[in-house]
Amino acid sequence: MPDYRINLVEVAFLPREVRERFTSDFRIVAEYFHAKRTGTEEKFYSGPEGRRNIRHVKEMLGFFREFTGDERYREMSREITKRSEKGENVMSCSMLDYAENKGIQKGVREGLQKGIREGTRALIESCRELDQSYDSTLQRIMDKFSLSRSEAEARMREYWKA
Repeated sequence: MPDYRINLVEVAFLPREVRERFTSDFRIVAEYFHAKRTGTEEKFYSGPEGRRNIRHVKEMLGFFREFTGDERYREMSREITKRSEKGENVMSCSMLDYAENKGIQKGVREGLQKGIREGTRALIESCRELDQSYDSTLQRIMDKFSLSRSEAEARMREYWKA
């Protein structure tokens, strides 16, 4: 059995002066590993390393997907790679911006759904207390919340207690 010598480098533990010598996209990887280890990811994304232009966008996103096991990098890769192919500069912070925007969009959708759910519940209960008819209340739900008849009927089944 051959006895090969292997040098193991723990990238996350490299000192700053060593990390600064990297000039390729690997510098971003080294800085990211260091930030992850030290809990300074926010500083990484907002600092100069987060603003460094990524030269091999598709490969970097694939690496991050494999390294983190986070499949969101696959979806992110499609959009960000297109931007890169159009000649736009893509930086590490672009990945964070993309993730934040997706999170905001998801939060808005969930907030709207919760608002409609709570609003329909309150309106149905109020109509019941005021002895409004089922059909009148159904119509109000459809009008106030711009719901289809089937959506409004689903809410009525849920909250109209006879």
